[in-house]
Parts: sequence; structure tokens; C-alpha cells
Amino acid sequence: MNLRYNPQERRFEAEFSDFQADLDAVKTAGFKTTGAPYWVWWTDKLKVLNKLRERPPAILTITPEALAVYKPLAEQDRKNAEIKKLAAEAQKTVKKASRGCSWLPAGKDYLETSDLPPMPPFEKSFQPPPPPDVLCSSCQQPVYFYELQGVFPLCLWCEKNFENKA
Repeated sequence: MNLRYNPQERRFEAEFSDFQADLDAVKTAGFKTTGAPYWVWWTDKLKVLNKLRERPPAILTITPEALAVYKPLAEQDRKNAEIKKLAAEAQKTVKKASRGCSWLPAGKDYLETSDLPPMPPFEKSFQPPPPPDVLCSSCQQPVYFYELQGVFPLCLWCEKNFENKA
């Protein structure tokens, strides 16, 4: 297999020498294909090229142009890996140093109700309206607007009871 760099597409492309072995190698590494009719196997990711380097086919060559593009990318990837490693270590040390939170009471790992200030007493702001002046002719309870207010006003209870008796 030969690897070449396509500057127009900005990608690495694989040229097969032993079709089946090379095809298995590029599929395992994670190359993509353009599909029919040309079936160009390509990648633009350094991670995929490194997988191919780890498990190469029987014959693996790379053109000088592709090597010239690969080397700076590999160097940048190595630097990025070092920086990520340092950042992960720094995060671990910060996490260890700040095990407790600034809003938790000293010496506690969790917040309890005893740590909170007392709640102010609940004050009812709703005042129900005064009952109506009209009273039921039977039980002397207030008769509201939705109840029967005829010549003899009746509350719902009395109205229902009088219907059952009649």
C-alpha cells in the first residue's frame, strides 16, 4: 500500500498493491471511501494514520509529499498530547485541593436543614370575600350567586333535598 497526500482535497489517500490485505488494513484503521465509481480510500485525521502505523499491511510506503505533511501534524499532535496530560494533572490537583465547596459549612461534606436560616412565618395574604346577605329560606345559610334565588332562595343542599322529597 502506498499513502499519498492530495493537496486539493487536503487528505491522505491509500493506493492498494495487495487489494484484500490493504482493504482490510484501511477499514480497520478507519479510512473513509468516496464510493463508486472511483473508490478512493482517504482520511484527514492523524489518529487514523497512527492506527495504520500500529497495524500496517505487509508493504506500507508513503510518498515524500505525504511525509512532509505528516511530520508537522505528528509533532503538533505529540505537543497537544503533552499539554492535555499536564492539564489533566493540573485538574486533578485542583480537584484534590478544593474537595470542599465554598458554600458548605466548615467541616461538612453536605448541607442539612439545620445549616439553613429559619424560614419566615407563613402569612396568609388572601382574605375571602364576605358571605352574601341573602339567606336560605330553609336552613338560614348564605345563598351564593350560583344557587337558586327565586321567591324563596335555597342553598344547593336544601334544593337537592327538596327535589328528592318531591
